[in-house]
Amino acid sequence: MVTGFTFPVLMAMFTASVSIDRRSVFIIHPQLNTIIPGVEIIYYIKIKKIQRPKSMKTFFRLSGAVLMIAVCISFIVSSGCKKKTDNNSNDKCQCWNENWLIGTWEGTTPSTIQPFANKKIRIVFNEVNLENNDTVQGSTSKTWAYSGTFTWDVDSAAWSMNFVHTLYPQPGYDIIIWGCINYVQANITVNNVSIRIGDTIQVDPYHTIDLDWGPFNGGTGAAPTYIDLYGDIELDINGVVHRAEYPPNEGSMIRLTKK
Repeated sequence: MVTGFTFPVLMAMFTASVSIDRRSVFIIHPQLNTIIPGVEIIYYIKIKKIQRPKSMKTFFRLSGAVLMIAVCISFIVSSGCKKKTDNNSNDKCQCWNENWLIGTWEGTTPSTIQPFANKKIRIVFNEVNLENNDTVQGSTSKTWAYSGTFTWDVDSAAWSMNFVHTLYPQPGYDIIIWGCINYVQANITVNNVSIRIGDTIQVDPYHTIDLDWGPFNGGTGAAPTYIDLYGDIELDINGVVHRAEYPPNEGSMIRLTKK
């Protein structure tokens, strides 16, 4: 009896997460005893970044992607949103208000990860725009892009770069997006934030910021006030690349808290 994901389906999801194609991937939901299209989840888990000079990688390590997919699987098969009333009203399973990120978020890189230990990051979100709104088989997929300022190493050699929603859909080039998928039949929302910041104002040092949050099950109803980012940060200084990787593990991610 199938109670979760079969091995072939799981492998298909891993393949999709790397290639970012739109191949057919399905989720077997044990509580509903039905099959739910799952390709959109993979699409938001991994956002391809544009290849730029001095950039070492186009994608994050497969191990990080696999782990986050496993987390997504755990969320989906084990939980859903709770209904508020008996008349199928389900506000908790709606995507949050798009302004949940608006404001100032701050955090510090882990002290245990070199070469950028204890570096303060500040992101100020001041504008948002709905870029995509699709409905497929009763489920909705929405994408919002934001404008604001990203600041690295706030308390020392501060470097700032603007990100703007008008750059959508160019992933990987000074843009921050939030994607939300609402699976109505399964009472599930899945969220992902992608941060892609590159240096367009100087050559040395050259900054490349590639961080993600999610997939996160939005079944609590309230938007989070902190997010844990995983990914990598690179600085090219005098032709020497300094790189720190933040795997999606407890204590290894960068926690940003809304102020």
